[in-house]
Amino acid sequence: MFKNKLIFVLCAIGISFFMSSKVMAADYASYVQRICGDDRYATAIEVSKNGWANGSEYAVLANGQNFPDALSAAPLAKKYNAPILLNPDSDLDSRVENELQRLGVKQVFIIGGPSVISDTIKNKLERLNIKTTRLWGQNRYETSIKIAEQLNFNGQVVVVNGENFADALSIAPIAAEKSMPVILTLPNTLPESVANYIKNNKITKTYVIGEKDVVSGSIANSFPNSERIWNSNKFYNGSSRYDTNIAVLNKFRNDLNLSNIYLASGENFPDALAGSALAAKNSSAIALVNGSLEALTIYNGDILDIENYDNIVPTLDFLCLSKSFSVLGGTGSINDTIIGSLEISRFEKDNNTTGYADNVTSVVVDGDWLYYYKTYSMSVGDEWDTKESFLCKIKKDLTGYTVLVDTTKYKQGCLPVGIQYNITKIENGWIYYGNESVSFKVRIDGTENTCLSGNPDYS
Repeated sequence: MFKNKLIFVLCAIGISFFMSSKVMAADYASYVQRICGDDRYATAIEVSKNGWANGSEYAVLANGQNFPDALSAAPLAKKYNAPILLNPDSDLDSRVENELQRLGVKQVFIIGGPSVISDTIKNKLERLNIKTTRLWGQNRYETSIKIAEQLNFNGQVVVVNGENFADALSIAPIAAEKSMPVILTLPNTLPESVANYIKNNKITKTYVIGEKDVVSGSIANSFPNSERIWNSNKFYNGSSRYDTNIAVLNKFRNDLNLSNIYLASGENFPDALAGSALAAKNSSAIALVNGSLEALTIYNGDILDIENYDNIVPTLDFLCLSKSFSVLGGTGSINDTIIGSLEISRFEKDNNTTGYADNVTSVVVDGDWLYYYKTYSMSVGDEWDTKESFLCKIKKDLTGYTVLVDTTKYKQGCLPVGIQYNITKIENGWIYYGNESVSFKVRIDGTENTCLSGNPDYS
């Protein structure tokens, strides 16, 4: 399958990080913004303020503690140009009430039954002279159909597993932009409400999100003209929510406004749920990340053209196509090291500092500085060749770029060890780095590079 050509490969499966205990506040580059509040409810409000500064007559209200009913809400929010606000199940959060008043909302769509958003909340809204419409069914699957019935049906639908949130949130902004309902299903059983929806609507195109373990072939075949979107080229770690996310992004990349991409945690749903309405409003998308940014460095096959390696775009490369980034949620969801890592990768691509496409494999935040290790590797057939590898530093505002150590010369047997280096810590003005076989320390100004253990071959 591999062609006899140079193939640029991300040679580290994941990025490893260490957050120094001496972290000081510092501004990142101007193209990065964080949208967040003190908790998930406040973050959703900040998202609303960001996207609907001039108000909105409509709002969608969803439970901020339980995801199933709300997974299908983004297309509804898009239809009414409405933010998605989150609330606990029993009482109306005073902050949410204030935001509804700021927006000038006249109608709220409540997603889910009284056990999800109570009648106490519904009645309070109506006392505020806000009309309410509750959309719900006997279960999450029927609720998704109730929401679908509110949309301007154009023949296209999205089908996702209703037991987890990640795949639904990957497609939600895109489905919303295209006015496609997000229909929830069981992995191996078609819910009755969904079967009736198929029967009663002339579906011309179906996008099934995820592999067959997530939505089975029999379920996919129940929908007309179905196309499965997933990472069919599981090159390293197999399929995951992040593989599916990048497959979705690549599938619809030509339909997206890539001037700004939204980042949200793939480990929890609230920030991505609220952000899906904002991303849809701006014809953008949400990239899911995890705590270590491993998801951004896995080599993923691009389902657009799996045979053409020029079109294989990992998540990190995809993000580097964007002019700016909006990070959804606080540092508990996406820490500053991840932002710094994204900045570094963007800087390396924009400036091409080594003459090659760089791979950042380790990042440490220490005060105003980002310290990182990078390599460039390529292969011809089965032979690997590391061209260059460096230990570097740069300020958070992307000034002061400095190469501290050129490690290209280090070899371990026949393989360059540089591709396996990680920074382990920064302590008392020293950077400690290495791998299982060798370890080094160097001062933060790049002087006194010292081998602490092992025997690197400089030949």
